[in-house]
Amino acid sequence: MKTIPKLISKTKIMRGYQCVKSFYLSIHNKELEPKPGPELQALFDQGNQVTEFARGHYSKKYADAVLVDNTPWDFSGALKKTKDLLNLKSKVIFEAAFEYKGCFARVDMIIYNEQTERWHVCEVKSSTKVKDEHLEDLGLQSWILANAGLPIEKLSLIHINNLCTFPNLDQLLTEVDVTEKLRENYPQISVKLNHIFPYLKSESIPDVDIGVHCMKPNPCVFYDQCFAEKNIPTDSIFDIPTLKDKK
Repeated sequence: MKTIPKLISKTKIMRGYQCVKSFYLSIHNKELEPKPGPELQALFDQGNQVTEFARGHYSKKYADAVLVDNTPWDFSGALKKTKDLLNLKSKVIFEAAFEYKGCFARVDMIIYNEQTERWHVCEVKSSTKVKDEHLEDLGLQSWILANAGLPIEKLSLIHINNLCTFPNLDQLLTEVDVTEKLRENYPQISVKLNHIFPYLKSESIPDVDIGVHCMKPNPCVFYDQCFAEKNIPTDSIFDIPTLKDKK
């Protein structure tokens, strides 16, 4: 029987949305995951920079905002710190951590509304528009938070405003209310999770063929390994630009 971690991060679960084989490998065969290359690391760094900018921007608006400042892999520490801040009636929390049935998520920002006694959940993305994968990401996050007991009234995605020009960066971020969109998709979240999680108990790696899902919505970290298993040559049909399934 495979050993299943007590907590699995939202990031790894999102891999399962894209491919159950990638999800399985990221849990049971972590040694196969390569270190991020320069391009991927640059994307990580870019995302972190935008998140830090957003944190500074909203700290000016909410002077009493507090940060759950734990190392990324300290799940239990982040959960305890978040619980303490909620008990202290903190109104704005950055990087709050929640878990439900082994699903773990940290949210960029939650804002308390004293009038409704509910929370506004905000997720920051470094893109210039809202993408479908962003909605799935925030949807999963809201599912974890709501089931963990956080009363939510609003869900927002914050992204880059590409009409903003340097040096005036006051309008660099755009906040988009996606509450209604996510409410429509909410019932499908548990369905997806019920499909993904049984693979964790499998004694063998799921048999998933290569395909469009290897690159969309995000390039899979196990891309090279899976293509090597299929003996795809260095120069192949997959290198032809704009080649779609139908062609």
